[in-house]
Formats: sequence, structure tokens, C-alpha cells
Amino acid sequence: MEKPIKPHEAFRIQALLKDILKKLNFLGKVMQMSKSKEKDDTTEIMGDEISRIISEQRQLEQRYAELVKTRSNLTGISNKKKFEEIKLQIKDVANALRDNTKHLCRVLKDNPNVQDNMVKIEKDRQQLSNALLGLKDDLINLNYHTFAYNITEQLQFQDLLHKKRQLEKETSLNVKTLAEDYKREYQDYMTESKEAQQDIQKLRDDVAQQKISQAFRTKYQEKDLDASYISELRNRQEQETDFLNEIKSLEKSIATEKEVNKRIEKFMAEGREKITRDNEEWKTKKEKDVKELILKINNISEKKDKAKQKMEAFYLEMEQDKRRIQEREKEEKERETRLKQEKEDNERKTAACEVIAREYLKYKELTVKTKGKKGGKKSKKK
Repeated sequence: MEKPIKPHEAFRIQALLKDILKKLNFLGKVMQMSKSKEKDDTTEIMGDEISRIISEQRQLEQRYAELVKTRSNLTGISNKKKFEEIKLQIKDVANALRDNTKHLCRVLKDNPNVQDNMVKIEKDRQQLSNALLGLKDDLINLNYHTFAYNITEQLQFQDLLHKKRQLEKETSLNVKTLAEDYKREYQDYMTESKEAQQDIQKLRDDVAQQKISQAFRTKYQEKDLDASYISELRNRQEQETDFLNEIKSLEKSIATEKEVNKRIEKFMAEGREKITRDNEEWKTKKEKDVKELILKINNISEKKDKAKQKMEAFYLEMEQDKRRIQEREKEEKERETRLKQEKEDNERKTAACEVIAREYLKYKELTVKTKGKKGGKKSKKK
């Protein structure tokens, strides 16, 4: 709820508003007088400068389009030099366009549109005057509802305007970013197009070189094939002559072989007859020899049986002799063992006797000494 205004406060505000309105009216008259004056010479000069810059901008753009069109029509090795010249010209025109655009922006920034600015100021002054007159009329009734409503509405409008400006700024930034992306993509496209054009030109050069090389190679191969054909024909003729000579030689060899074969067959027939006779003779001799060998084998078998019997008797006798020898050796060993034992017993007995004899001699010596001592004592007593 709005706070009510007091009459003396309303009167004071009305006095201030009246003074402000007078000043605003005076400012409006001054602005109208400024509008009626002639334009300044500097403004006219800058307007001519801006027109000249825009005209140059259009000429440069037209020149750039013509150069790009000319460059697209230049293909092949013969136009390579001219292509490079056009490329340099396009670069120079692009730099001039960029510099001209910067200059135009700088001129427009340094020389704003004064007429439009004056109109804007007059409009704002009129709106402020109307708002203050409305407030003055409301203060007569000791309220300011309309003025407060208008102020609130203007604040909302300013807030909305600020949001729109912010949105426009963001949009401009996005547009600028997109423009930079487009420029970068366009440069990449131009670079790729240039590389593709160079690759195409290189491929064309390679194709032309291949055609020339293929023509020379085909011509050389034709000559080489002709020479090879003549050489091969000569070799075939020589081979044919060699084959004919070889056939004649083979025919002679065949005739010789036939004669030799005929003689060999005759010799073989005679040899077969001789072999047949020899075979019969050897067969008869074999039967006779077999019979003789059978008789000899039988005799040998009989002798073998007799020898076997004698050998078995001999082996039996040998076994008996071997057993007797073993028994004799056993008896000899037992006798030697017994003799050895008796010898050891005798040696032990001899040693015992010697010990006994030594002990006896010692005992005897002791007895003699004892008797001698006793005889000496008796003589002293006498």
C-alpha cells in the first residue's frame, strides 16, 4: 500500500517539477534551433569519405569475384604460372578488402549519426516532460499512482530491453563464432581444394608421362618382338636341320641294331642249345653226386654215433677222475689243516715249556742267593 503524501510535501514537489519543466522546454527550443542550422562542413566531409570507402569496398568485392572465377578456369600445366599470379592478386585484394572494412568501421565509430541522435534525445525529453506533467497533476490530488505505475512499467520495459540486449549480444557472439568457424572451414575447404587440384594436376602429369612412356615402351617391345621372332625362326630352322641329321643317324643306327640283333638271336639260339645239353649233363652228374653224398653222410652218421658213445664214456671217466681228484684235494687240505694245527699246538707247548724253564731258572737262582745269605750270617755269629 502506497504511503499518503502530505500537502506541503506535494507543494514543494510541484515547485521543483515546475522548474524542471521550464528547463526541459528551454532545452527543446535550443534543440529546435540547432536543427534549423546548416550541417557542419566536417560532417559533410566525413559523409563523402564514407561514401568513397563504400564505393571502394564494392569495387574490391567485384574484383575479388572476377579473380576467383578466373582462377577456377585455369587448369593444366601450361596455365600454372598464370594460376600463381591470379592467386597472388586474390591475396592482395583480400588484404585490401580487410583493411578497407576496418577503416570503414573506424570512420563510422568516430562519426556517429548526429541527426538520429538528436531525434532520440527529443523523444526522450518529450516523454520525460509528459511524465513530470502527469506527476504534477496527480500531486494536486495528493497522490502519485499514475506516475508510480508508469515508472514501474518503464522499469519492466528497461529490464526487458536489457534482457533483449543481452540476448542480442549472445546472439551476436554466436554469430561471430559461427562466422569464424565458417571462415576456418572455408579456409580448410580452400586448402583441401588446392591440394586436390594439385593432386589432380599431378595425376594428369603422371598420366601424360605414362602415355609417353607407354608409347616408347610399345614401340620398343614391337621391335624387340620382331627381333625375337626372327631369332626364334632361325633357331627353329637350325633345330629342324639338326633333327633331320639326327633322324638319318638314327636310321643308320636302327639298321645296325637290326643286324646286331639278328646275330645276337642266332648266338642266343646256339647258346640255348648248348645250355640245354649242359643242363642234362649237370642233372645226371647231380643225381650221381647226390647218391654218393648220401652214402658218405650215412657213413659219417655211423662214425658220429660211435664217436659219441666213446665221448660219453670218456666224459664219464673224466667225471670220475674229477671226483677222485676233488676227494684227494679235500683229504690233502684236511691233512694240511691237521698238520698246521698240530704245529701250532707244538709251538704253544714249546713256548709254554720255555716259559716254565725260565721261571724255574729264576726260581733256582733266587733259591741259591737265599742260601748264600743264610751261610754268611752263621759265620759271623761264630
